[in-house]
Formats: sequence, C-alpha cells, structure tokens
Amino acid sequence: MNSSQRTPKTSGSILREGVRLISSGVAGQLVALILLSIVGRQYHEETMGVLGSFLSWGGLLAIIACGRYEQGIVVATRREESNLLYHLALRIALYFTIGVLLPLSLCGGLFLSATTPLGWTIYLLPLYVLLLAWYNASAQWLLRQQQYKRLAQMQLIKGVGNNLLKVLFGLLSATVGSLIAAQLLSIFAPYSLFAQALRKGLRKPTEGSVIQVAKQYQGFPRYGLTQALVDNLLGSLLILMLPLQFSSREVGFLTMAIMLGRRPLQLISENLGSVYFERMSKQVRERAPLRPMVHKLIALTLLFGIPLALLLAHYMTPLVTLVVGERWTWSAYIITWMLPMLIPNFATSILNVLPDIFGRQKANMTAQIVMLVFDLVVIVAGFSFFTFEQFIPYFYLLITLEQVIYLLFLLYFVWHYERTRVVS
Repeated sequence: MNSSQRTPKTSGSILREGVRLISSGVAGQLVALILLSIVGRQYHEETMGVLGSFLSWGGLLAIIACGRYEQGIVVATRREESNLLYHLALRIALYFTIGVLLPLSLCGGLFLSATTPLGWTIYLLPLYVLLLAWYNASAQWLLRQQQYKRLAQMQLIKGVGNNLLKVLFGLLSATVGSLIAAQLLSIFAPYSLFAQALRKGLRKPTEGSVIQVAKQYQGFPRYGLTQALVDNLLGSLLILMLPLQFSSREVGFLTMAIMLGRRPLQLISENLGSVYFERMSKQVRERAPLRPMVHKLIALTLLFGIPLALLLAHYMTPLVTLVVGERWTWSAYIITWMLPMLIPNFATSILNVLPDIFGRQKANMTAQIVMLVFDLVVIVAGFSFFTFEQFIPYFYLLITLEQVIYLLFLLYFVWHYERTRVVS
C-alpha cells in the first residue's frame, strides 16, 4: 500500500483519537469552570498570585527533572528503545528531585521564602516536581502505546479533581495551603491508571543498555531540554517577572486570566497535539505526506479562532464577572488582550514538536532563545514606561506578532520535508 492510500486512514484516525481526548478535556473543563466560579469567590487575588508563582516554578523544574528524555519515548523507532527511555526519564527525575531539589529547598528555603512570592510553599516544590515529572513521562509512554482512552481519563481526573479539591478545601480554609494541597492531590489521583506501567518503568531493564540509549537520544537533553525550558519560560516569564514591578494582586489577576482564558485552550491543544505528535512521527517514519494534515490544522484554527476571539472580546467582562465574580474584572481585561495571541499560539503549541521529529532541535532552540530574549526586553521596557493597565495591551500585541513569525518558522520544516520527500 502506498503513502497516498494510507493518508485518509491516518487523518480519520487523528480526528477520532483527537476528538476522544478533546471531548474528555472539554467535559472536564466545563465541570472545572463551574467549580472555578466557586473558587474565584473563595480565594483572594493575592492567594491566587502565590499559586501562579508556585505552578510556574514547578512546571519549569519538572521539565528539567526528566532531562527531556520523555519526548523520545514517542519518537523512538523501536518499542525496546521507548521502554528504556521511559525507565531513564523516571530515574533521572527521581535522582534530580532527591539529589538537587530537596537539598536546595531545605538549605535555601528560609531565604527564598522571604524574598519570593512563593513563601513557605518552596518546601513543597520537590514533591510537586517529582509527581508532575512522572505524570508527564507516563503520559508519553501511554501515548506511545496508543492508550488514548486512559490518557483521556487521566486528563479528566486531574482537571476536575484540581478545582473540586480547591472548593472542598476552601470551605474549610481558603488559604495558599489549600490551593497547593489541591494541586498535589489532583496530580497524584490519576496515578492508579498508570501504576502498573510505572512499576515496570522503574524496574532495572533486563535487556538493552540504558547508557547506550541515553547516548543515542542525547539530542533531547542537549537541545530539546533547553528548547523546552525556553518554551516554558516563554509561557510563564511574565508571571515570574511580574512581582518585580507589581504586587501579588496583579499576579493573581494574571493567574486567573490564564486559568479562564489560556488553560482551557491549552488543554485542547495539548490533547490534540499528543495525537498529532504520534501521527506525524509515524508519517515521517513512513515518508508519507504531512502537508494536508498541517494545512487543515491551520485552516481550522483561523476559521474558528478569529470569529470566536472577536465574539469573546465583546462579551468578556460580563462573562468573567458571571463566572468568578466582580473582583476579577481585571482578569477580563487581560484575557481580552490575550485573545489575538492565542490564535497563532494554538497552532504553534501543536506543531512545536516538528523540530523533535526531524532532529532539528538545535535550530528550534536558537529560535526559542531569540524569542525569550525578545520577551525579556519587551517586559523590562514595559515595566519602565507603562502602568499595569497600559502594559497588558503593549505586551500581548507584541507577543502576537512573535507567535505568527514562529508559526511560519515551524511551517518551513513541513515545506522542506515535503520537498525532500518528493525528490527522494
């Protein structure tokens, strides 16, 4: 069977599995949104600001924890290699947490708790990072096994459980401790779905060499790790730097804006992106075309994204007030200016695995570093000249332009692949 005959089946499969993951994510987000309406009325802006800082630092460290080897699980050409990479990612995360994060947290905790918005929550970062790193690695392993149903269940439990626990703990005490406890338990709750895989992954491999596979896929920690860190920083740099100029209250508004505006869309793109990652990897291994799949994604993103963004921008303030209360109207203002950026960002968050698939991590890393430097300059300049109200549109309009340029950069990989595929 030739590649053109296989394409319709692959496209239909992507749609079917993507819908399965997205539908569970959307269902979870609807429940989470209802619960978030209670959370927004329970917790104060400053409290949400501490949570935003905790999640940003934890997400950044969780990427370092696995050395980015978890991304190789899906790309690996042989099942044995993917199993070895899973084992390697779990072990590295454990050693990094115990050997680096835990001592750093204990030794520097007093200083960091007094000088950062994290406060005493710095002591819980190692546990959060380990749980999140193992969760992410196990999700990639299940993706390689094409266990989409289980992945959907994991997302549902994690998403709904997070806000449900926030509400329950908030009834007892609406504090930072309640928010962090809910975050930790919501990551731990889905562990029963991949406990068996986790036990196998932590066992010493009986065949193959972990060192050999680590060297074979060294591009992931060498280039992919830096790229992933930069990518994460691109999404969280503002929330990490905001306390340098503004109070925890403004950080809280931004955190709520991300929860309401960016995170639901991010969940959809992550679920759809997981399916695209596995299927695009397969297409490239078989030298099948990628262009129809990618062009369809871009067309649908623009077709639905632009009208939806215009509609939401018009009604954003009453919508946010209805959902989480009048105290969060600043979050509505932030989301309104965030919307243009979310359209190209949706596509780039799905297609940013293309450099990993084509082994072009170095080129992507360079592009990401340029973007990070640009963001840093934009933020520092904005802090110098603008009030918070003026800073928000200034920042997000420039980031929208940046995301459009990055999308064109990723599409170049598809164009180059199609050209060389046809020639060969």
